[in-house]
Order: sequence, then C-alpha cells, then structure tokens
Amino acid sequence: MGEGLARWRLYQHGHKIASGEVEDPTFFFCCFVPTQPDADHTDPAVWREANPALGAFLHEEDFASAIASTEEHEF
Repeated sequence: MGEGLARWRLYQHGHKIASGEVEDPTFFFCCFVPTQPDADHTDPAVWREANPALGAFLHEEDFASAIASTEEHEF
C-alpha cells in the first residue's frame, strides 16, 4: 500500500471516530480545516485558520514558498 493511501485511510478512520460512526479509544484524531469548504488555499488567513502553529514554529514564508511548488490537493 502506498504511503499516501495509508495516510488517507487513517484520515478517514479519524473522521469516522469524530462523527461517532466508529468507536476506537486507541486512536487520537485532531484535524484543523478552514470553516469555509471553498476557502482559497492561497490566502494567508486560511493558512492561519487551518494551522494553529502558524507563527509559532510554522512560518508564513514557508507556506508562501510551498504554494509555488505544490499542487493544491497536496498543499
């Protein structure tokens, strides 16, 4: 199984736990996402909303640089 597929399955499992569809006390899931589903991924305000560590140990300059070289679905 590819690494991306494995991460996707963990993500799906986490959402099932968060929704109450699955009970798994051994799995911790925390996901930060923008409040608007159609949020602009190039907007620094969206970066701050979806990345609570931005400004602490994550840097806005790194996000700006990544925009230029990363596909939207991977960003």
